[in-house]
Amino acid sequence: MHYALDHSMSESPFMSDQAKPTPGHNRSWPEVLAIAFSLLAIGISAWAVRDARQLHQDERASETIDALFEEWDNLSAALTEHWEVAHIGETPDTYYAVRDLLRRALAGLPRSDKVRILMEERGFANRMLAMFEHAHKQWELARLSGDQARLALLDVEMDFWTQVQLRNPRMLWFWSKDGGGLVTQADPPTIPFYNQRVLHDPEHPLTTEPDPVGVVSLDESGS
Repeated sequence: MHYALDHSMSESPFMSDQAKPTPGHNRSWPEVLAIAFSLLAIGISAWAVRDARQLHQDERASETIDALFEEWDNLSAALTEHWEVAHIGETPDTYYAVRDLLRRALAGLPRSDKVRILMEERGFANRMLAMFEHAHKQWELARLSGDQARLALLDVEMDFWTQVQLRNPRMLWFWSKDGGGLVTQADPPTIPFYNQRVLHDPEHPLTTEPDPVGVVSLDESGS
């Protein structure tokens, strides 16, 4: 009976709120410290993940810079070695001066040498368009992954390709279906991007025309 009285008092609805036990009211200091350290560990982990991601992006950006310089250095060295087709690497502003200089230097070549130069020229045009396609794929990956550091670098490269290098008059001819026809070999996603950014960009209108001849011609009436 004594036990029943004690039990009923412990469950009494008249017990004050202050007297009722509340969850966590009697946590020990070790428990509180354990919770605090757990929260701290979560915060440190989140910071470490964010910092690691930023470090990874910085490393990828650095690798992108190195790759870009190496690619262009290799192309520049190859065009210097094959100087007969150096005009293919010129900007629209310098193209005609270099082309005309090469025309004078190559005047009177036998037909077999002209054929060799035309094939070398086509090979370099194909190589440069492949470089553009690769850069476009990297740009698209950086955009989709949210890698802002790499995207900023690749934005600059894509602007150079679409506003400068691919507007080289001879490169325009090699791309076109009515010219060199390299558009038919292009990676399909690259084609609308090229059309929008090279041929039909309202903010940067195309002001150069395709050059159907270049530095040599197999037509006796040509260069």
